[in-house]
Amino acid sequence: MAHGASDQRFNVLVYLDDGVGEAAAVPYYGETQDGIIAYLKSVPDLGDDLFDMDNILARRPAGSRAARSAIDEALHDLWGKKLGQPLYKLFGLNPNNLPLTSFTIGMDEPAVMAEQAKASGHPVLKIKLGSERDEEMVAAIRKSTNAKLRVDANAGWSREQALQIIPRLADYEVEFIEQPLAVDDVEGYFWLKEKLKAQKIKTPIFADETAKNSHDVAKLAGAIDGVVVKTMKSEGIREALRMIHTARAHDMQIMLSCMVESSVGVTAAAHLAPLCDYADLDGPLLIKNDPYTGLKYDGAKMSLPNGAGLGVSEEVILNFSTVQNLFQRPSKYCEIRTTVKNRRSPYLWAFFITTHGRSTSPTPFALSPLFSQRFFNFFEMIFPMDMPLKLELHFCCQYLFNIFISCLFDCSVYGFGGLQGQCGGNTRG
Repeated sequence: MAHGASDQRFNVLVYLDDGVGEAAAVPYYGETQDGIIAYLKSVPDLGDDLFDMDNILARRPAGSRAARSAIDEALHDLWGKKLGQPLYKLFGLNPNNLPLTSFTIGMDEPAVMAEQAKASGHPVLKIKLGSERDEEMVAAIRKSTNAKLRVDANAGWSREQALQIIPRLADYEVEFIEQPLAVDDVEGYFWLKEKLKAQKIKTPIFADETAKNSHDVAKLAGAIDGVVVKTMKSEGIREALRMIHTARAHDMQIMLSCMVESSVGVTAAAHLAPLCDYADLDGPLLIKNDPYTGLKYDGAKMSLPNGAGLGVSEEVILNFSTVQNLFQRPSKYCEIRTTVKNRRSPYLWAFFITTHGRSTSPTPFALSPLFSQRFFNFFEMIFPMDMPLKLELHFCCQYLFNIFISCLFDCSVYGFGGLQGQCGGNTRG
C-alpha cells in the first residue's frame, strides 16, 4: 500500500563550507533525523580537493542514503559556487527544457481525492494508490478533471492484482504506472511485462523503489518502460546522473522525482530535469515552512534559479499574526538570538514562531538572513543586546504595519531546538 501519511517531517540540512545539501528523513526507508545526524558525526575528513569529486564521495562511509545524498548535494553546490556557475550550466544543460511537474494526490476517500484534484488546478496529477478501492479512486478523479493522470501503486500490488487492475486503469487514460510490484520482485516485472504484452496493454510501467542506482536500472532492462530517479535513493546527484545515462542506454524513459523535501533537495535534483521526460518535483509545494528558496513554480511549469551552485537562498520563516507572549519571555528570545548569530557555530538552531489570536488570519512571512535595520532597531529597543545579524524584510509595508500592531498584543514562541554539528533540521511537511 502507499507508505502512509504525515503532517510533519524532520529533515536535516548539511553544510560543507558554503555548500548546502538536504537529507530527507523518510520513515519508509528507515531514515530518522537522529540517525542522519549520527551518520554525519561519523563522517571522516573527505579531503581538500573539491574537484576530485568521485574520490571525495567514495570516502563517505556506508550508511544513511539520505545523509550520503546531502553530502553529495552540498559538494555540488560548493563546486558550482567556486566556479561561479549554476549546476545546469556545468552539466551543459538548457534550463528551458524542464518538463512539467506533477502534483501529488494522496490516498483518501475517492470523493475527497476527486475534490483535491479539481481544486489543485494542476494539468498533471500523480495519484497515490495501494488499496482495495484503487479503480474507484482513479475513476472519481478522472471524472473531476481532464488533467494527465499518473498512478503510483507504491509496491502495493501482487503480480496477480497488477495484472487485473492495470488493464482496467488503461480505460482512464493513465500515462504510466509507477512501482506496481514489491520492491524486491525484479523477476515479477519481467513476468508482468510478458502478460501485459499478451493482452496488448501498452500502459508504460515505471520502477521506483526497485531501482535505487544505476546497477538496478541495468538489471531491469527489458522489464520496464521507465525509471524513477530520486537523489535520496541514488545517494546524490552523481549517481542520479549515472542512472539517467544507464536508463537512456536501455531505451527507458525517465521521471525525476523527490521525497518530502524543501527547496534545497528538490532544486538540487531539478538541475538534472532537462535530461528527463517527466518530473514529479512538487516537494516544496507540499510544505509550509520551506527554509530556502530555489526552484520556482508557475502552476506545473518550473524554472531553475540562475545563482551559482544549486542557486538556493536561505530563508527564515516566521509566522506572525499576534505577538504578546514573546515580550513576556525575553529570556527565551534572547537565547534564540544569541544562538543564531553565527550559523557556523557548533550549534545550529531551528526555531519558528506561530501565531493565533486577534489578527484576521495567520500569515507566513519569509525573511532573508539579513533583518532590515528598522525591524532590528524595533526589537533592539525592547531587548537591548548585541546581535550581529541584520535581517532585510521581504514583505510590504502593509504587512509591516500589521506586525507592528500585532506586537502590541498576543505572541508566543511555538518551539525551538538545536542540533549539534554542521547540520540543521526541522523541515515540516
